[in-house]
Amino acid sequence: MTRLFPYLGAAAVAFVAAPALAAPPSFQSLDADGNGALSRQEFLAIRQAVFVRADRDGSQSLEAAEFEAAQAAISGGAPARGQGFAALDRNGDGRVTLAEFTANTPGFDRADRDGNGTLSPAEFDRVRRLIAQAAQ
Repeated sequence: MTRLFPYLGAAAVAFVAAPALAAPPSFQSLDADGNGALSRQEFLAIRQAVFVRADRDGSQSLEAAEFEAAQAAISGGAPARGQGFAALDRNGDGRVTLAEFTANTPGFDRADRDGNGTLSPAEFDRVRRLIAQAAQ
């Protein structure tokens, strides 16, 4: 389960997919331009959707409790490691804005094994498998 949270950007689709955290959307449904790969922009759209859903009070920022609740929902309750709240809160004000939340894409960067700037279905599925294994 080492370094689980950096991969959660890809797994976060389950968090965005349905309030009940049912089956995540297909790779094809996330591939907005239909080119067979997820670009960094498509990945950022997933992160933005996660942010909106996690911002339960509609304050346009995440407080630590909202962030932790989203982490728990995404990981199925498994303890997350890696980029935590403090690392995302760049200005140290106790809140994470959308700009702070989307400033880095460590999950995308680690999942892009071939370094071509996109995630193939195989790269994306690998991340899903790693997260499923870690949650067991």
